[in-house]
Amino acid sequence: GFKLETSADLNIAMSGPKTITSGSNITYAITTGNTGPDGASVVSITDSVPAGLTYVSSTISPTGSCSLVIVLGHPSVVTCTAGYQALGTKLRASVVFKVTATSGTISNIAAVASANSTNAPQVTVDTTVN
Repeated sequence: GFKLETSADLNIAMSGPKTITSGSNITYAITTGNTGPDGASVVSITDSVPAGLTYVSSTISPTGSCSLVIVLGHPSVVTCTAGYQALGTKLRASVVFKVTATSGTISNIAAVASANSTNAPQVTVDTTVN
């Protein structure tokens, strides 16, 4: 039978370097999963640009697109969207920033949600600038 209501249980993981040199580029690899019970519709991976970094580029695969959303008075947000994420599949996003900070710790937080997800998990990676 046809179901009007669907739900998806999403998860997210992110990796990045533990240390980085000021002035270099830093790449974060973000992976999302869907444990169902249904496919996830209109999946959105968001990554607010942390202080000390500037946006360079972003990609998502196997499907979708990424853009930098400028929010006046707030950090800009890298947003990668895919129309659908089937049960048991992965979406992989790559986000590249330039390190403008000269010292300290950069905390990068990414999150995933969809139109029919029962959750909106997030993940944090801390990197020391030296």
